[in-house]
Amino acid sequence: MKIIDNVLGAIPNEKIYKNLTFFSDGSLSAPENGIFLDIETTGLSRKNCHAYLIGTLRKSDAGYLMRIFLAAGPSEEKDLLLAATEYMGDFSPIVTFNGERFDLPFLKARCDLYGIDFSPEKTFDLLTVLSPIKSLLPLNDLRLSTLEEFLGISRTDSTSGKELIDVYNNYSKECRPELEDRLILHNSEDLLGLPGILPLLYYPRLFAYPPQEVRADIKTYMNYNGQPKKELLLSFPVSYALPRPCLMHTGPLFLHAWNQNAVLRIPVFQGEMKHFFPNYKDYYYLPNEDRAVHKSVGAFVDSGRRERATAQNCYTKIQGDFIPQPGELFTPVFFKEYNARNRYLRLTDERLEDKSFLSSYTFSWLQAMKS
Repeated sequence: MKIIDNVLGAIPNEKIYKNLTFFSDGSLSAPENGIFLDIETTGLSRKNCHAYLIGTLRKSDAGYLMRIFLAAGPSEEKDLLLAATEYMGDFSPIVTFNGERFDLPFLKARCDLYGIDFSPEKTFDLLTVLSPIKSLLPLNDLRLSTLEEFLGISRTDSTSGKELIDVYNNYSKECRPELEDRLILHNSEDLLGLPGILPLLYYPRLFAYPPQEVRADIKTYMNYNGQPKKELLLSFPVSYALPRPCLMHTGPLFLHAWNQNAVLRIPVFQGEMKHFFPNYKDYYYLPNEDRAVHKSVGAFVDSGRRERATAQNCYTKIQGDFIPQPGELFTPVFFKEYNARNRYLRLTDERLEDKSFLSSYTFSWLQAMKS
């Protein structure tokens, strides 16, 4: 069993990594004692396959230490597991990519087989935390190589996981240096990919907390038919630098985020909206005025000019500017018609100047985009 050490002066996105710490919700500050982990195995079965390479990456006084544990064959798996788990026991959390589903359960099962204690106190799976970004960013999948490509991180190794098993099988028979180099190269680039993709954790945080200092601006533009239209621009600063600009949308809303800035673009509907009263049995409908009034008021209206209200006509109408909302969060709630899916709230000068409202309203749409 070999232990290969490689001290690196720098790693991908080193400046980002220096300022990060891992928590279960994806929040960030600095992982002084964390260690990255990636393993290579002869297959997916924890019962019938074995681990042959365990790669780690951590901070050290000299920079960043990549330590790789490599077994020459199945007979060295126990020594491999003993050496690697003893070494990792001094560090926490153990940071992986899909480790909660594969790496950690695999190691646990193989350690149990040999009576080796492997019970990491704290772990952090980057794939679990990054899962929401697939719906937010133009990504076909969440493979590590895909995320690296999105961030502009290039790889030297082109060997697939399946091909690597064949390389190892040949290595276990001949132990040729060039085969060992291929095994180490593949695992090394996987390890370096883990700190490399850390900036992607900033995208979920964009949707995690209400934005502060939201500025509201009304923009007038001409649509394709030459008609004047309005849109509301909600601009707010981001306290961290996003690695790449992104454009996301939910229905007619667009979020443009870049560097340390974000703008939510919201269409403004100009015209008539209806507010439906909840308990229509307490109201009369006035056909001549096309509106409903409470029975305490309608009692003074001539009986020939009123009728019992229904759910469909128990409303009052208002002309003005309206903006959509993702739920019935802000009252009164307005609709274009009865049973219409889209909900609106009235846009007033008071709301445009209300910092608390602007923060809550913006956050409500950020939450809707994330889900």
